[in-house]
Amino acid sequence: MSRTQSKMKSHYDVKSQHRVFAPGQKVLLFLPVQGNPLASKFSGPYVISHKVTDLNYVVHTPDRRKNCQLVHINQIKPYFERQLEEDQNTTFVNDERPVNILNKVSVDRVHHEVEDSCVAERVYIPSPRGNPSNSHILSNFNEYLSEWHHTVLRQQTNKVMADSKLNIGDVKKDFSNPEIVKRYVQYRPSPPSSIVSSVLHFHRQQQQQEHGVKDIKGEGDSSLCVDVGCGSGQNTQLYADHFKHVVGVDVSLDQLDAARVRNTRTNVSYRQGRGEDLPLEDESVDLITCCSSLHWFNIPAFFNEVKRVMKPGGVLACYWYRLPECHYGSHSFNDVIEEVWESWREYWPPCHQFIMKDDIQLPHLYPDQVTVRLSERKFVLEREGYLDDFLGFLHSTAVFQNLELDKGTQEAQHSLDELRQRLVSKMGRGNEADKVMLKYYYALRMWRKPSH
Repeated sequence: MSRTQSKMKSHYDVKSQHRVFAPGQKVLLFLPVQGNPLASKFSGPYVISHKVTDLNYVVHTPDRRKNCQLVHINQIKPYFERQLEEDQNTTFVNDERPVNILNKVSVDRVHHEVEDSCVAERVYIPSPRGNPSNSHILSNFNEYLSEWHHTVLRQQTNKVMADSKLNIGDVKKDFSNPEIVKRYVQYRPSPPSSIVSSVLHFHRQQQQQEHGVKDIKGEGDSSLCVDVGCGSGQNTQLYADHFKHVVGVDVSLDQLDAARVRNTRTNVSYRQGRGEDLPLEDESVDLITCCSSLHWFNIPAFFNEVKRVMKPGGVLACYWYRLPECHYGSHSFNDVIEEVWESWREYWPPCHQFIMKDDIQLPHLYPDQVTVRLSERKFVLEREGYLDDFLGFLHSTAVFQNLELDKGTQEAQHSLDELRQRLVSKMGRGNEADKVMLKYYYALRMWRKPSH
């Protein structure tokens, strides 16, 4: 953890804008909103106390829990006095001005808002000082978001991501790396047909009830399916026979290029976009699928986009798999694989915990839902291959990318080679050219949007 934090800080420092502030100078600081740690904004003015390093200043913050704070230069910008243009019919008492808030919680002192373009509400409600706990926020997440219309939520999500100084891809996964794209195409599986059948069955249940559709395998009876986080298209084309149009959406242009090269269907197309800001019209989509991609999203923001673009009666289907099992005849390699995977735990991205759990807690979306857990082992893809196929899969993971970043390519490859030798040794005859069986077990979550 300390090594990871050090690397992130070094990356953060390299991208800093070098500015100089003088003691006594008024500045604005990017700090959490008091009463709501899920939101941050530039507020102030505050006063510079003194310079510590070229990248850090001590700033007087008398209205905060700490009267003085060490602040990184990326969180500081100059404050300029300006004449406030007040509405003739608006009177502010005690110099209170509107602030942008996530929910109806306020602070002891209301700061001047730097930008007013995304103000959701203008309220002046006193409340006790202090932030609620993270566990309280997560358990009541929908209440914290309930005051915002989905359009405002999308604007705020975009603004936060655009203003962020941290390149999330650097610490999560570089999906645009050509080598990673190549490994995705070669080693990542398509989901089993049993999952696709279950998704289509759930999607068409309401059509059967409302319109008397008997053949749930009918072709082209629905108009649009969208595969979010489609990568190089392993899941997208599986729905081409069942929808007039199928669209794959991914943030990586390189992944999309690979998907287009592999595409053989005229009704399948690909677009660049994020799960938190889908390039789709309101209430335009019949089915949204996410195959092994949900854990990379800001899930509450993604769910709000689902509510926006989904037609009434439409379905969201999310499915994912854990680390594949590897078998050679009657021999299982799972004990060795789990041991090595656990030894790499420090390189697991935070979102990786999502797919390692059996009982995953997700924000409420719709009451009509289906859950199939990993432990039920209901959906499995069996894929015959070689040890190189399994090792290639490991090579494509974010965990291995983080290992490479920390240890270097040569040492990371050495770790894979050691694993190979252990697996070959367990095969008995030591012939790594023999075929093995890879088994991918899937979990499935589905939700149906209520009809009007």
